[in-house]
Amino acid sequence: MSEASRQRSRGLVALGVTLLALAMTTASPPAAVARSGDLDRSFGYLGAVVVQDPVTANGWDRIALQDDGKILTGTGYPAILRRLLPDGSVDRAFGEDGIVAIEEHGAIADIAVQRDGRIVVLTAVFRPGYVVDRLTADGVRDRTFGEEGRARSPQLPELCGPGAIDPSRLAPGGLALQRDGKTVLAGTLTAITFGGRGSWICDSDVAVVRLTPNGVPDRRFGRGGIATVDFGERWGIGNAVALPANGHLVIGGSSCAVEGFSGGMHTYTRTCSPDQTGMILGLTPGGELDPSFGTVGIATTEPGVDYQTRSLASLPNGSVVAVTSSHHRSTVSRWSARGVLDRSFGDGGNVELPLRAAQAVALDRRGGTIVVGGLGDWSGIARLQPDGRIDGRFGFAGVVATLFDGFATDVAVQRDGRIVVVSELVLGHSFASAAVRLLGPR
Repeated sequence: MSEASRQRSRGLVALGVTLLALAMTTASPPAAVARSGDLDRSFGYLGAVVVQDPVTANGWDRIALQDDGKILTGTGYPAILRRLLPDGSVDRAFGEDGIVAIEEHGAIADIAVQRDGRIVVLTAVFRPGYVVDRLTADGVRDRTFGEEGRARSPQLPELCGPGAIDPSRLAPGGLALQRDGKTVLAGTLTAITFGGRGSWICDSDVAVVRLTPNGVPDRRFGRGGIATVDFGERWGIGNAVALPANGHLVIGGSSCAVEGFSGGMHTYTRTCSPDQTGMILGLTPGGELDPSFGTVGIATTEPGVDYQTRSLASLPNGSVVAVTSSHHRSTVSRWSARGVLDRSFGDGGNVELPLRAAQAVALDRRGGTIVVGGLGDWSGIARLQPDGRIDGRFGFAGVVATLFDGFATDVAVQRDGRIVVVSELVLGHSFASAAVRLLGPR
């Protein structure tokens, strides 16, 4: 074991007393019979796992499940992939003592597992903005993918003309795997220009990249493997991607009006104004806006202040569930494969959640919708029935609130219906990683 591994191992602090408190939930009083939404006490300590790691600056942000029940978690700065065994303990056989280092100066944006068990990791970095790596099921870099296990990036379009000092940078949002083995990622393409009052972002477009199974840009998609959507005077932001059964692509994000302000004699900033609208976009298999989807390829999920569509999930019939949120509110909506709001879902197609800043969505084996985000200052988990009604049998009135001082950031549902949720946990002036596993509906 290397010295770095020993340091990480020493950093896995068993927070006994803290964890005992965190394993309690406000939603599930003691009961003789376990209920949907109760903590799964076979996981970690009374249903929760907490890890404080001095190597990373952040807690777990992303999660993915392997077919054998093992749990992959990703964090940032540095970007590290960790694997837990089904009981919540660290899998020391994965990578180096349970950890795979992806990128020193980066943060894992998404994780996906291929049908053959190989692991695809999307990471945010400074330039070109993102990298995609593929590992074997045991955490070894797959050198048949791209160049030594890292995908080659397509040539990114340059925005804003010759005055741009950083003409193209792609900030990653989400990742999805096609049935044919291709990898699709969605994000935001930006450019920075320079003027008499300093430098600022001059444009922002939604961008989608598709890679072949070998990790090279798919030349049949967009232009050289990348497709972009320009919103004219508004900026576009790409956060998530879903792949409905019809072979098309659905992208979740937002568009915003742009405002500028001066920070002094030599500084000038352009940024999104509060006029930010959640949206989903439909793309053809070739990367063009699908004119049969929504209105010329675009559907608005939630107009208002600071709204973004942050997460998507596909149903077997081609419909898509979208989670749109601001800092204070969260909604779930369901859309047909043609981008038409499904008014049989919830209240005319939308459901307002008791969560704020919802971050992620997953579908369970009964067709229910699981959404995670914040509930006050805690992590919150909500479940909707297949028709969009709040599931009153889940937790307390459809919601579980863990005593994690921070937002739940991602969720995944196991084959047996149990629900795994990860959060960043605030411990004083530092962060830790937290995971809970809940019982699903019976």
